[in-house]
Amino acid sequence: MAVVKYEVGAYQLLLISGYGGAGGKRIGFVYLYEPSNKYIRYVGVIKDGAELPGNIQHSNGVINIYFHEVELVALLATLHNERTVFVKYKTDNSTRCAKPPCFRRLHERA
Repeated sequence: MAVVKYEVGAYQLLLISGYGGAGGKRIGFVYLYEPSNKYIRYVGVIKDGAELPGNIQHSNGVINIYFHEVELVALLATLHNERTVFVKYKTDNSTRCAKPPCFRRLHERA
């Protein structure tokens, strides 16, 4: 099992209401892009209390990872406020990172 890391250069937020996908448990998406604007994939925002799906890396390299809605504010704050953000995850297609959050803040050294 490998651990994969991508630098996040940009993101877009989509909040949804009454969405029937994922059994009605998905309430939003945070779409992630590398600094070159290459699409990484999305973070699915799942209703609190619902079971999180496993992280998935597709054969083309794009990923789907999941967080509960209670983590959304911290996730967005990290993406907005930090200069350098990486998404890091396991590629076994069945588990979340061992120690959440999967987003790690990395500060540049002088």
